[in-house]
Parts: sequence; C-alpha cells; structure tokens
Amino acid sequence: MAKMLKTIQVRGGYLQVDFSRPERFKAFSNRIMIAYKKAIRGKMPGESIDTTMYRKKVASAFNDFFEDENACQKTFGTDIPGIKQMDEFIDKFSDLADKWLKEM
Repeated sequence: MAKMLKTIQVRGGYLQVDFSRPERFKAFSNRIMIAYKKAIRGKMPGESIDTTMYRKKVASAFNDFFEDENACQKTFGTDIPGIKQMDEFIDKFSDLADKWLKEM
C-alpha cells in the first residue's frame, strides 16, 4: 500500500505521519494510556507522583509514532515534554488528523 503522508510544521521543523496505516493511531493512544495507568497505579488521593517515567514512555511513543527519534525535540524543544505540553499537542493533532481522515 502506498504511503499517505501528511506533514505538520512544529517548532523545530517538520514531522510527517503516514495515514495509510490507521492502526498506528490506536497503538499510539494505547501506549499513552498504558503508561498513564502505570504511573498512577497505587497512588493515594492527594499524593503527588513523579511523572518522569510516564513522560519518558509517552515521549518514546511520540517519537515512534512520527518515525523520528527527534520528534519530541522538534515539537517541544525537549526530549521529555511535560504532560500539559503533550496533552495540548495531542488535542490539536487529533482534530487535524480527524479532518485529514475524513478527506481521504
């Protein structure tokens, strides 16, 4: 199957995503949810948690999704973005991806 690449401009350049394999979106989402659930497992109400491992796993999933080992660095200016940064990006990207998928 031919690749259906879409390009987005980010802070430090451009990233491409292949829309010919929509199963990758679900896999990306699942990796994020699994990392999040592991991060909060056993957390008591009101207890703060160290999110470093969660953020590293999400960063790895992000780089894998865009098939670019520097995707986080290009997008967020850091290898391990904050949770808020990632949430904001995913919200914006999801809207854009939905639009592109409807056009195909």
